Amino acid sequence: MKPNLGHLVPWARDGSVQRTQILYAWCVMRAHRSEVVEWLTWQETLNRVVDDDFEPLNADGDVFFLATTALISDQIAFEFPNGAKPLVDALELSGVGRDDLLSELSRVRLVNRAIEEKLARTEQLPAIVIVGTPARRIDEALLAHLSAWRLDDTGSKVADLLSDGDFGVMKDKREEMYKLGRLWIEHSKVAWMRVWEGRSEVTRARDAESDAASLRGKRVLILGSGALGASIAEHCVRAGVSELTVADKGRVNPGILSRQPYTDADIGRFKAQVLAERLSGIRGDLIVQSLVGDVVTSLLSVTAQEPDVDLVIDATADVGVRNAIERHRMARREHWPNLLSVVIGHDAKNGIGTVATRGVSGGPVDILRRFAIEALASPSLDDIADDFFPREPRTALFFPEPGCSSPTFVGSHADVSALAGMLLNEALAAFATHSDEMSAVVVRRSSRTKPAVDVRTWASDLILPDRSSGAYEIRLSQHALAEMRTEARRGRRLRGQRIETGGMMLGAFDDACLILNVDRAVGPPPDSTLSAKFFDHGIVGTQELVDHRREVTHNRQSFVGLWHSHPHGAAHPSVTDNEGMWRLVNRERIGKRALMVILGGQTWEQWLDEGVEPSIYARLSTLSGQTSEMPMMFGVGSHGADRAFAGGFAYPQGFHSDPGATS
Repeated sequence: MKPNLGHLVPWARDGSVQRTQILYAWCVMRAHRSEVVEWLTWQETLNRVVDDDFEPLNADGDVFFLATTALISDQIAFEFPNGAKPLVDALELSGVGRDDLLSELSRVRLVNRAIEEKLARTEQLPAIVIVGTPARRIDEALLAHLSAWRLDDTGSKVADLLSDGDFGVMKDKREEMYKLGRLWIEHSKVAWMRVWEGRSEVTRARDAESDAASLRGKRVLILGSGALGASIAEHCVRAGVSELTVADKGRVNPGILSRQPYTDADIGRFKAQVLAERLSGIRGDLIVQSLVGDVVTSLLSVTAQEPDVDLVIDATADVGVRNAIERHRMARREHWPNLLSVVIGHDAKNGIGTVATRGVSGGPVDILRRFAIEALASPSLDDIADDFFPREPRTALFFPEPGCSSPTFVGSHADVSALAGMLLNEALAAFATHSDEMSAVVVRRSSRTKPAVDVRTWASDLILPDRSSGAYEIRLSQHALAEMRTEARRGRRLRGQRIETGGMMLGAFDDACLILNVDRAVGPPPDSTLSAKFFDHGIVGTQELVDHRREVTHNRQSFVGLWHSHPHGAAHPSVTDNEGMWRLVNRERIGKRALMVILGGQTWEQWLDEGVEPSIYARLSTLSGQTSEMPMMFGVGSHGADRAFAGGFAYPQGFHSDPGATS
């Protein structure tokens, strides 16, 4: 029993004195059970059966049939009597008389006979009577408890005769047929059927309090039908997703049977198709769809729309797929669904899931890079850093069979299944608790010294338009913006309101995804010169800082450009600023490209005091084809009569004795 009865029960009607309600259970006859799929009125039943397009079989080839359902408002004082007489007596006291019941058997038999004739079926369809009484209470609601009995051969023949008496060739014998029916009731035994309840109104889901319960009713797309993807797909089906699509271009081969849910008979078939067929058998209300082919050229092509689902799970562990997702998502991040990308370590002991909720700035490539930098700097994640981000690439790669072009991890079905479940659970929890942030979840399958789960989060970046070619998307981290604000506030306090300040920006260019990440910002070196006219960036300690960041992040972070402020002025470059950037990108060691960021605007003081976003100008400058040996600085020129200050953290001369030096 799956469809709810809800308001159809007579006792659910406010102010109603109706004691009984007759409904008709539209059923299918499966291999080992009969299943109610819909509740109908008599008129609805007739309309369905007499329709010219009526099909007596469902999509799986199962035969439909009809069963009488008597809903009574009284509670019967006993359960499961052996004979039909005490049961019919109880029904009669509750408002369903003997002849009423026999009439219902006659009606239902008429419909079932029509189905048999349409199928040219010689075997008679089952004759079943369902009784519903008020019994269970959930949240104070009085709900229907259903029981059912199946008529024996004699009872089925009696129903046949009753139908002939009501609608067939023996209408003149109707009263005689009903006497026969009453006699059968007096002496018949009742064969009770086992009722398996699936109605949500009376059953409580066993996973109701779990993280996976958040998947119920969701539409999910899973990229990859391998060890991780296949396991996660099954978890999704059992959690109650409303739609599931699995995508993969690979075929089943003998080597994968040790840890992927395929059989010897599947070898040579596409994994996505086999997986979809298997998962579709888990739930009768869900057909799992399969997509065979390269997702990069189909789902993630330039012209493809964002997936029309609630959740995308990338279980391919393929850097090409991750890059394609990152690129595709950039222009559509406000519409792209929630995204989980999962990878596991070389020996299937650890896993990482990157979690990008709808609208956040970064996708799987961005988040995995952030997490790598954090893992390399955090002693609590040293095992994860060694597993996923070693300084030197591993040389002992595992190729499972001759001709295998891509190495894989070492691990069993049990190993991968455990990691898949842990990753899915923790990612779903992260979606719920960090809905406006980027997250990375770490799971350890068998650690004895470190926690099984670790979660790291980052606020969304500020997306800056590039005022030059616009080829790269500039992502300014909230951490870098906060560092700029801290330096600007310090400068106002030490040097005055009008003095410019600035410094270097550290991050990375991602040429595959065309992203420029600005992770950090630092203040002016001590040999810098700052005034109200312009800002000269020094060089003392700059190379050492860049080299240090390259070392500790394994080359994931380096110099990407310079920032400076225009306090109370327009966030727009001056001629001096433009000249300084030209000289910068033409220096031999800079890398032939650099970002210029200028902060200013009418909200300058509000930014410093309240954190209101300032006006920001960003432009990526590239090598012009000429070289220069000029020092690294934004501006070249004279500060004139303006008071100039040194950079670094030293207090200006006379700072503590000159109240006018502060604001």
